[in-house]
Amino acid sequence: MAGEAKEPQKNIPRAVISAVIVGTLIYLALEVAFIGALNPADILNGWDNPVGKGDFGPYATLATSLGLGWLAVILYVDAFISPAGTGLVYVGTSARLSYALGHAGYVPKGIAKISTRGVPWTSVLLAFVVGLICFLPFPSWQSLVGIVTSATVIMYGFAPITLIALRRVDPDRPRPYKLPAAEVMAPLAFVFANEIIYWASWTAVSKLLLAILAGFVIFGLSYAFHKPLERPPFDLASLGWMLPWFIGLGVISYLGQYDGLKVIPDWWDLLVVAVFSVAVFFLGVRMALPTARVAAAARREQEEADAEEALLG
Repeated sequence: MAGEAKEPQKNIPRAVISAVIVGTLIYLALEVAFIGALNPADILNGWDNPVGKGDFGPYATLATSLGLGWLAVILYVDAFISPAGTGLVYVGTSARLSYALGHAGYVPKGIAKISTRGVPWTSVLLAFVVGLICFLPFPSWQSLVGIVTSATVIMYGFAPITLIALRRVDPDRPRPYKLPAAEVMAPLAFVFANEIIYWASWTAVSKLLLAILAGFVIFGLSYAFHKPLERPPFDLASLGWMLPWFIGLGVISYLGQYDGLKVIPDWWDLLVVAVFSVAVFFLGVRMALPTARVAAAARREQEEADAEEALLG
């Protein structure tokens, strides 16, 4: 969503870094407050149930036990506001993604319809319907959050490879924001993304891979039934690195420590994920589209953006 940011060279690093720092400080303060408020008798025999069974959240329980009813009310209200805010962010990003797919011609163009105020309303409705469907196979909110987080991280996983690939095949293009030390930061980011996906457990990863497979089927059908003149250029060779990435992630997760068979020893599993990630990263960069194809795609995208901007006035 940083595409509309003013002065991205300054504001993108400020926004990302400050958000991470603020979030980290808040969570550290919450941990200190939680541990400090516990009754030592409740953790005498371990940390299994430090605030008792059947409670509706540890912080609200502690606030109630300390007689701070007003704080418990605030926490219960926040239990609704916080997920609702996250939901708005996901609706926005999902709508932008489906809009981009429709705009590029990879799914029906109707998904990319926008209102007179520039809102991709069909994409927002699609995100809402898909979100409701995604509740069906999950027994709890926590399990849904696990797969949504993994799906988001997979989306982020494409960014480091794309960044380095574009730097190499299109080095002279003006860039409003240029990540410093990208040759080091990008592989590290890809490694961390895969570690987070691995930590989500085999249960979440298996469902995520099935969702990705379903997405590929839908994409293939949409592409096949497009009119020949409306089909965007498609280069299967440049996508070849995705297959070993997804299969490898699934195998490592299945053999790993998190709901897996625990064949790969603890700590060694993290090293396996890191080495595998580095190999996939450089494979993905190596299989990028050639310079001419990238330049043509960028030129076509700019022409369409200019036409859309003129239409909106």
